[in-house]
Amino acid sequence: EEILAQRECHRALLQEYMRVDRVLAERMGAEDGQLEYLVRWKELPYSEVTWEQAAYLTTPEDMAAIDAYLEREQAASRSGAAEKRLNPFTNVEKRKPFRKMNTQPAWLNGEGRTMRDYQLAGLNWLAHRWVNNTNVILADEMGLGKTLQSICFLGYLRYEKNVNPPFLVCVPL
Repeated sequence: EEILAQRECHRALLQEYMRVDRVLAERMGAEDGQLEYLVRWKELPYSEVTWEQAAYLTTPEDMAAIDAYLEREQAASRSGAAEKRLNPFTNVEKRKPFRKMNTQPAWLNGEGRTMRDYQLAGLNWLAHRWVNNTNVILADEMGLGKTLQSICFLGYLRYEKNVNPPFLVCVPL
């Protein structure tokens, strides 16, 4: 009887994994030109989000999540922020052009906030790769400022490219 209860609990959990929790973004599919939504699934972490074609999201719960997403986008556009805001998933070409930062960005200035030359080079490298839609892994020896470069890159997205938070950052433990 305990085994049957565990199986039933497992089946219920699997059903939850197939329910839409939130729609995060939209884009036109690269392969077929179909509208796709970035979906977070119930009971799954954000690392498990997937792009799903709109044609497959047909249940009333799916439609409610899409409507909530569209309402959030419309509210943002009414506030005036949407004209300047960049959705990096819709059109990769809007990420361009890349402008090399020869000095520390103004939004990073403050007491004790000074980047070293190699950290600025790392920030430029991250920014250049992002503009060209290339995935990267930032890795070097301990103590050279990967955390600072990562935080500065998020600042670059926010202040230079007008990509609004939240940002998902994945790091090893």
